[in-house]
Amino acid sequence: MSKDTFRLLHEVGKESSRYAIGNLYTTKGVYRISFLIKTVNNVPLIDQLRIEEENG
Repeated sequence: MSKDTFRLLHEVGKESSRYAIGNLYTTKGVYRISFLIKTVNNVPLIDQLRIEEENG
């Protein structure tokens, strides 16, 4: 895997909100990224963002 690559693992939702999980591969390690995006007045906004270091 090339450095600084994001791979989407799972995505669910509907028009007003979407949740996704993926892995971010960097030269410093692998990180699990999860986020919830809500659409308000046709503007997508990040409602939740979680970044965790992958072990193993």
